[in-house]
Amino acid sequence: MTRARALDSPALIRSLLLSNPHDLPLLTERNPALAEALLSGNLDAFSRVLLEQQRERALREQERLRLFTADPFDPEAQAKIEEEIRQRNVEENMSIAMEEAPESFGQVTMLYINCKVNGHPLKAFVDSGAQMTIMSQACAERCNIIRLVDRRWAGIAKGVGTQRIIGRVHLAQIQIEGDFLQCSFSILEDQPMDMLLGLDMLRRHQCSLDLKKNVLVIGTTGTQTHFLPEGELPPCAKLACGAGQEQPPDREAAGTIKHSVKDLGRKKR
Repeated sequence: MTRARALDSPALIRSLLLSNPHDLPLLTERNPALAEALLSGNLDAFSRVLLEQQRERALREQERLRLFTADPFDPEAQAKIEEEIRQRNVEENMSIAMEEAPESFGQVTMLYINCKVNGHPLKAFVDSGAQMTIMSQACAERCNIIRLVDRRWAGIAKGVGTQRIIGRVHLAQIQIEGDFLQCSFSILEDQPMDMLLGLDMLRRHQCSLDLKKNVLVIGTTGTQTHFLPEGELPPCAKLACGAGQEQPPDREAAGTIKHSVKDLGRKKR
């Protein structure tokens, strides 16, 4: 069977993708719609999604050819041609990066540690880019320190979004390994993360992040505590890790499919 015929056969494409374990994770990440149809076990569903994406790609290719044959003095055509060239450069840059630095496309595990506040075990997010240490209102209630909130310090926390600060706990103990450290918390009304250790706390206790050893070092005591592995992260951290850049699905699908068909050709030879 020729490569051209292979690319026209949804059944064969589906078989090739299922038989190549290296392609499935890439397809799942970059083209979830096609991956879902592939793993559903329904050939008709897979064929519908694949053919729709192929039609969209063909229409874009026709538009691209039309632009290249359009009036060279048409500003709209020139702008679209410029964008096409820019996008090609971006894709070439991405291809080189995937070849030379594939690890940059993986998910980065956020830095969390185990700790305790008022005897209650927590998973705290370590963020040296955050100005202040924060705790959710729900977590403060669980740790029984909500009674210490000074509501005169209410306000608005601004970052990627905005959240209401209901007040501040001026002093409480946080336990990291065997150390009991003094800490203050700004209490946020609606925060899915239990606690975030910000720069105020990290500076106060001269903490350092040793990413080679994968530990947080408490400089004032020398105590080290390991950052949590991905499997032990809280649900809110796992959701954040799953977010990423979207890729045009049909273009990514085409690349994955061509790669599989090329592998088939090598096996036959």
